[in-house]
Amino acid sequence: MATRSSGFGIRHPLSFLLIFVVILVALNFLFPSGVGADVKERYQRFQSSLAKTQQEGERALSKVDDLMERDPEFLRRYDLKEGWTRSLEDSMQSLDEARRLNEQKLEPLIVRDDADDEALILQELGAAEKDLQQASVAIAQVPGAMEKILEYKSEAPRRLETVKREIVSRAGELAGSEAELEELRSEVASAEEKYPAKKADLDKRLSAIDQAPEAIEAWAKEAEAELQKETPDYLVAVGRIRAIEEKAAALRQAPASLRDRLKQLDTSRDKILTDMEVGRGAASHRHEYKIIEQVGDQEPTTRSEWQNVSASVFERHRNHLGMTLESKPKGLYDEEAQQLAAPPGYNYVGNPHYGRWESRNGSSFWVFYGQYRLMNDLFWGGSRNISRSDWNNYDTHRRQGKTYYGQNVEYGSKGSITKTRYKDSKYVKNDGYRGSQYQKQSYSSSRYGSGSNRSSGVSRSRSSSRSFSFSGGGK
Repeated sequence: MATRSSGFGIRHPLSFLLIFVVILVALNFLFPSGVGADVKERYQRFQSSLAKTQQEGERALSKVDDLMERDPEFLRRYDLKEGWTRSLEDSMQSLDEARRLNEQKLEPLIVRDDADDEALILQELGAAEKDLQQASVAIAQVPGAMEKILEYKSEAPRRLETVKREIVSRAGELAGSEAELEELRSEVASAEEKYPAKKADLDKRLSAIDQAPEAIEAWAKEAEAELQKETPDYLVAVGRIRAIEEKAAALRQAPASLRDRLKQLDTSRDKILTDMEVGRGAASHRHEYKIIEQVGDQEPTTRSEWQNVSASVFERHRNHLGMTLESKPKGLYDEEAQQLAAPPGYNYVGNPHYGRWESRNGSSFWVFYGQYRLMNDLFWGGSRNISRSDWNNYDTHRRQGKTYYGQNVEYGSKGSITKTRYKDSKYVKNDGYRGSQYQKQSYSSSRYGSGSNRSSGVSRSRSSSRSFSFSGGGK
């Protein structure tokens, strides 16, 4: 008995082929294999820029012609020196080259719309874009430069008289009275005595203030002499006038700026990572910091704060619980702060401003001076002696850009001292990241994470931050 075929059955093998061909035609219709949409969008942007730059170029040529008619002899003299019209002509040639590439190569390839041409399109488009960029620079700059020199010719004499009246005549008072400057010199001398390593820099900054009035007067004379010539160079004259104006503005701010530098030298700051937390959501990574600051001879102040940090910052410092992430002892400017994670307080050991080495039972240990003995409590939670050999190991790591975890891994997230001192932290109470989703993703591969030496506990990762800020949490 014959078996009836279902209405959905296929009676002949050729039917498979027919359906396959139909599907291919449909896919080709729905999803053509042409040039990518992103390449076409880039080409459209190029075409728009080409048309816009062409219009700007025509306007620039017209503007230059008009300016030349206003004062031809004067402008031609500067044109020979500055090469304005030559630069503009070169730019128009670059524009023509970009247009030629578009008409002869790019547009035909785009119209053909063959995916195999995409690499060639990108190559030719890059060359055309480069020509267009070169053309746009001079087209934008040349007319403005010519207008500016005409403005200098009419305005320079009046502008010079203004700076002579408002700046040169009272240059000696811009930074303050002689009594105020003498007080500043005394403050600088005191800082140099405390921080002799900064003497050369402070002397240079103070000399810049003392010598500024003389420089201002000299520039004014040079500008005046230039303007009195039969054919003055107004670029030179206005350059001197601008220098006077800029120097005056800097001079007015110089005493306050120098005093800020002195305060930086007399201030220590440290940011210690005291806890870490991983949660869910946008603000899922958090650090708790203990920030220690001392200004002058005042008692050090401390504060603690939680801050949201990026996942990358969290990852960078995941081995650094209990360590100083930023440290600036006295005698350094803010931008000289150490950004390499280190055991707390080690950046102060070996610094003769803070203490000295003492020998005990044949070994050498660091002792803070009396006014800094509180450092022991702030950094180490009580009496702790740092041996010279221990500090030498730290210093070797520091010079090599490596984080030092102690001779026996006392510091950092896995450190023996850390586990004791920070036993009440969220991190230690939760046994680090054990059982968390973040551990499974990032922390289960090794004890210290990628880029670290497990046997010595030396992390090779370094903080990339160069700024010294205690408000941003290292985001």
